[in-house]
Amino acid sequence: GLITVSPKIDSQARFCVRHLKRHSVIDEELELCDLDSIIAKAAKPWATSSASARLHPRAKRQDSAVLVTTDQMYDEDFFHDARFMDFARMGARLQISPKLADEIRPKSRIELRYRSSEDSSKVHRLEARVVWVKKTNPLESVLAGSKFTVGLRFVAEL
Repeated sequence: GLITVSPKIDSQARFCVRHLKRHSVIDEELELCDLDSIIAKAAKPWATSSASARLHPRAKRQDSAVLVTTDQMYDEDFFHDARFMDFARMGARLQISPKLADEIRPKSRIELRYRSSEDSSKVHRLEARVVWVKKTNPLESVLAGSKFTVGLRFVAEL
């Protein structure tokens, strides 16, 4: 088998290798500590996929969080309220306001702050990269107002 690891994969290159039976493409930025398990998972595409076999299982989390963005021009921090949808070891999905959805873009770096579920006096601070921002289900928007979700990948603990 052949495994290609790249932070960016050209769609034409992916098209060229589509006919190879035992070829896996990993097209996300990786943390070196997880590389062995990601390669092992990619090398076994015939394995059945289930929620318990996922590399980073997501846990439901309904806590609130704070997203901190920095205005590069004025070097000023802005604090935005968010709400967890789910949480994993390498990333999370959060619900955010439409105003914030206009401000953040994929690949931008932000800081995530949230209270520990075990000790409410402890606040975790993580640097994260925005992976995607999208509007929630249109039916939910009609019932609960316009909402957006953001997908984050954790970079480092601050």
